[in-house]
Amino acid sequence: MESYKENHPDIILMDLIMSKMGGIEAAQKIRGMAGSKRVDIIAITASYFESPEKQFGAMTDFLAVLTKPFKVEDLLDIFSDKVGLEFENSQSLPLKKEERGRGNLVEWISSRAEPEKKSWCEAIDLQDMERLKEMVEESQLPNSLREQFEGAIKRHDLIFLIELGGDLKLALD
Repeated sequence: MESYKENHPDIILMDLIMSKMGGIEAAQKIRGMAGSKRVDIIAITASYFESPEKQFGAMTDFLAVLTKPFKVEDLLDIFSDKVGLEFENSQSLPLKKEERGRGNLVEWISSRAEPEKKSWCEAIDLQDMERLKEMVEESQLPNSLREQFEGAIKRHDLIFLIELGGDLKLALD
């Protein structure tokens, strides 16, 4: 809720299960705060066994539902089909400074010992923000990479984490 109040985003990727408040309740509160401003909220869930509608009820507050893990192309399809944004491909997206430096993070994580490398990859794949925050605080990341990772965690930048996870898989295979 605080992030919405501070940033007033146009699009929100929201996990359905969160520690303090469920995604459905949070979406309803954001809709109330937004008033007549359009805010597209995309639900994200790791539910594999039941449909989100069956597990959580009506999903009317959400533009779409994505099941984790998902591909960037799935998200781009939603942006295209439901929001009206068009991209030739994921490579045509403008790169933020943080995304341009992703290669340095991949290189640093790839250089870790196997158990630590595996731990980083798992936390990134699961998009476990709390675990990643702890790992960044305890790590020996160079300051520039630490700031980049902390920024992505603070913004709950799932696209950054998904792309970082994909980059890591390519680098480690």
